[in-house]
Amino acid sequence: MKLDYLKNSWRIYLKNFGKLFSFTISILILFLASFTFYLLLSSFDLGLTAIIIFAAGVVPFFYCLQMMIAKVSAGEKIEYNEYYYPYKAYFSPVNRGNYSIIFTLFFTLIMMYVSLFFSFFLYDIFHYGAFDEIFKNIDMSIGYLSYQEYFRVINEIINLPNYIYYLIVCMVIPFMFFFNRIKNRLMISYFKLVMPLPNIIINSINKKLLKLKKNFIKENCFLSNLIFIGSFTLGFIIFGIISSLFGDYLPDIAYIFIIALGGGLILSSFFLPPVLINYCFIADHIHADFLELVKTEMLSLSSSIGESDPEKKELIEKMLNLINQNDEKDN
Repeated sequence: MKLDYLKNSWRIYLKNFGKLFSFTISILILFLASFTFYLLLSSFDLGLTAIIIFAAGVVPFFYCLQMMIAKVSAGEKIEYNEYYYPYKAYFSPVNRGNYSIIFTLFFTLIMMYVSLFFSFFLYDIFHYGAFDEIFKNIDMSIGYLSYQEYFRVINEIINLPNYIYYLIVCMVIPFMFFFNRIKNRLMISYFKLVMPLPNIIINSINKKLLKLKKNFIKENCFLSNLIFIGSFTLGFIIFGIISSLFGDYLPDIAYIFIIALGGGLILSSFFLPPVLINYCFIADHIHADFLELVKTEMLSLSSSIGESDPEKKELIEKMLNLINQNDEKDN
């Protein structure tokens, strides 16, 4: 069955290649722009420009791409001008929390700093004592590490022989973390097309579904996910190493990682649409389980509310009736 899902995903993708690839590459360019502004301007604007590009561009357009994927997966035709139709819908209270972006970006940023220290650890294993001279010369005369002294130390570490290669490899980790977080929430947008539930409920149901259908999802998504992650990692490392060889001609080390990310995104952009199509098929396959969990959740809420809030109880009853109607259609 997993090969059938994968083959169908690629068949639909290749049939609509021009449109889906152009939509995908536009999102990834915005992703790269957001990362670029974060690296180059965050010391001036505290990352505000990067946040605006990400929040107003990358995330809602990614939602638009998922809606286009839902249409082509259902056998419908799509036009270029239709791509932007769902843009406003993303900012509705129902859809805003689909990807849990605030927490995802926050933890990804933490992972970036963890990866930086992990690169120190790896380098020290293979070049024992390389940091001794640098740490010995740290100026702590004012009782703490000053801003200037911090950047002097970081600059000396970066200029250690071959250290940049360790850093490039380790910087793949936060992006893997980011992709994994988003991957676990991909089906939420599709489920909300069936039943537009509040985020607090849909998040709980999504977690239960991921656990309940863990083996099924892994079996049918592992290969497509592996291809996407592998292509990104390969592009990131290759472009990162090539750009580091010309580091003397670049104005800042940040450009090495911008070029590395650009290479990773370009290579993986060919494989992102099949991943999304695959998850759309999975969501469609397990939507009966989704409705069953929704029904259980609604019944639980109804019993906890009791007669204390008639309006909420009535709303829950209407949702239960809607679920039962869907069940009857499926049968």
